Amino acid sequence: MQIRILKLLLSLILCLCVSSHAQVFMTKITSVRIDRTKEVSNEVTAVKLFENQAVTFEFYHGFDDAADTSIYYDIFLNSVLLQKKHRSNTYTFAHLSPGSYSFEVQAYNGNEQESISAEKKFTVVAKSDQNVSAIESDEKIPLSIVGFVVTIVALVIIIVFLLIKPGSTKRRLRTQNKELENDHDKNELAELKSSNDLLRRGFKQYENENKRLKKTIYSLNKTIQSLEDANVSLIEQKELLAAKKVQLEELQKQKDELLAIKFHDLKNPANAIKGLVELLEDYDLTTQEQQEIMTSIVESSGNMIELVQAISDAFANEKFDDEYIMELAFLQDVIQSVVTMNAAYAKKKEIRLLNNASSSMPEFNFDKLKIKEALDNLVNNAIKYSLPKTDVNVRSYMTDTKVVVEVKDNGVGMTKDDLLHLFEKGAKLSSKPTGGEKSSGLGLWIVKKIIDGHGGSITCDSKKGIGTKFTFEIPFKS
Repeated sequence: MQIRILKLLLSLILCLCVSSHAQVFMTKITSVRIDRTKEVSNEVTAVKLFENQAVTFEFYHGFDDAADTSIYYDIFLNSVLLQKKHRSNTYTFAHLSPGSYSFEVQAYNGNEQESISAEKKFTVVAKSDQNVSAIESDEKIPLSIVGFVVTIVALVIIIVFLLIKPGSTKRRLRTQNKELENDHDKNELAELKSSNDLLRRGFKQYENENKRLKKTIYSLNKTIQSLEDANVSLIEQKELLAAKKVQLEELQKQKDELLAIKFHDLKNPANAIKGLVELLEDYDLTTQEQQEIMTSIVESSGNMIELVQAISDAFANEKFDDEYIMELAFLQDVIQSVVTMNAAYAKKKEIRLLNNASSSMPEFNFDKLKIKEALDNLVNNAIKYSLPKTDVNVRSYMTDTKVVVEVKDNGVGMTKDDLLHLFEKGAKLSSKPTGGEKSSGLGLWIVKKIIDGHGGSITCDSKKGIGTKFTFEIPFKS
């Protein structure tokens, strides 16, 4: 009874192991046939057959996919490999010599997975034993009436014998029962040992598979970590390159804008010098007028030198962000310088250029060179779009917190549509210069950029055929 309980426990453990680990499978022997007709019950642990008989084993691989066509089997007899990669699910032995045998089969599938082998013991009996049995069977004759009577008498004698010796019969029955129990226990012990061996092999296979999977997982984790590190490095490099690209694009934009502004603003003093020289050649001037013209030439030349120097400094320092240099200066001096530079241009077009700047305005902080550029563009434009015998008036004054500068002309004026696009870069307006001069569309864009850089604002009032007034304000910072 103890052996039976132990066997049941081991079988339960084996089933639990097989069901809880999908990698462990069991080959099963489903049937045993003698001479392909007589089927032996699976409950029989040791099959017996005669040497001239054939025994056929049918088995099942035990894998999850029953339709898998890549299944094959290894066939063993007494632990010796008879056939490797046997494709059929049956195997037949014939003409074996008398003796005891152990048949073992193990299944494999296309994924190189293996199932736990199945084993069946059988015994081959000598042919002479069969002949004796056959002869005895052939000599039997049907019972006659005499035989029937003899049989009845024999039964009566046996019953009497049993009644006379009940104790002896009981002892014999107990002995037979013990022998049967011993044989049964031996069979159970043999099955228990077989199940234990099967369990050990299953655990061994599981341990080996577990070790292999752990190694694979460790290798995959290292590969993943390496790829993640490489990916992070690539992302960082990509972000760095993107930032560099934006930086270079911004630098190129600043450089293009700086060159556009400086080259545009070089045009005004160059034209002023040209006009002043033409005045010296074409007009009969007094000594004072000649002196004024020479002063204007010097002023325009100095302005050109300042602009060229600003370009040189920007390229030398690789700084193209158009830096603003705030310093204390008198705005009226800047206005006078711009009026002096444009005096010859106004005189050539018979336009009166008036300086009504406040002479009492105190010093305050602003970028002297850039305000001169902005004011020069406004005054030059006013002269460019004014008719002869008209005035261009430059005026400045202070409020509580701001400095205000106005440049007013009585020229051709602008339309409402022109005012919408006035400060756009490269804007082409409907108004045309009165002296056939050329216009690049950059001047007013430069002016607004400079005034915005000072934290100020600029507005324009204009009517077609009447004139235009530009007004800009910048903070007063003493």
